[in-house]
Amino acid sequence: MRRSKLIVVVLAALFGWAGQTVPVVAETDFEPMASIGIKLGANSSTAEVSPAQSTSRRWGFAGGAYAGVPVDFLTLQFEAMYDQKGFTKGSSQGVTDWEIKYSYLDFPVLLRLDVPFDGIVHPFFYAGGSLGILLDAEERSSETTGEWVDANDRVENLNWCLLFGLGLEIGNFVLDARFHHGLTNLNKATGILSDVTVKDRTFSILVGYIIAR
Repeated sequence: MRRSKLIVVVLAALFGWAGQTVPVVAETDFEPMASIGIKLGANSSTAEVSPAQSTSRRWGFAGGAYAGVPVDFLTLQFEAMYDQKGFTKGSSQGVTDWEIKYSYLDFPVLLRLDVPFDGIVHPFFYAGGSLGILLDAEERSSETTGEWVDANDRVENLNWCLLFGLGLEIGNFVLDARFHHGLTNLNKATGILSDVTVKDRTFSILVGYIIAR
């Protein structure tokens, strides 16, 4: 939780600094442009579990497409992303070395602020929300002898997240780093585990290419 709050504070400060540069737009003739592109990369995921339990990260694939629509000096960006997430943890409730992975089709809606610079390189910052639709969930443990088994009935079908990120455009190439702060309790388990709350915490590193603008 402290890490999430720190990220919010840092991004807010960056937005504030970037906002002071907006008057430069008139001097550089910089204007946001409509664009369509693709992004590919990796997710480093874990979960915030309550009551508190130690969890470890697992890596997954991330990729999809996006479209940006200029709104004044900002850009409204719509995305469709395939995200692999999950986490691992040690012994708990008789289950040892337990791991779960799940795949979501995410639909982020982001408000993006580009910092105007002369030339082909400029940074950007964004924030927004995302709705994830569960595609598949699997888990494994010593009880399943390491085999992946279906876990769709244990994971919520919809996952609401806040997204915060920053990046760099270099010509038609894009570098993008973002944080997913899950709002939804993903745990649908019953019985002894029904009171456990599990919320997504994911960092993503993406490389993109602007197809048209």
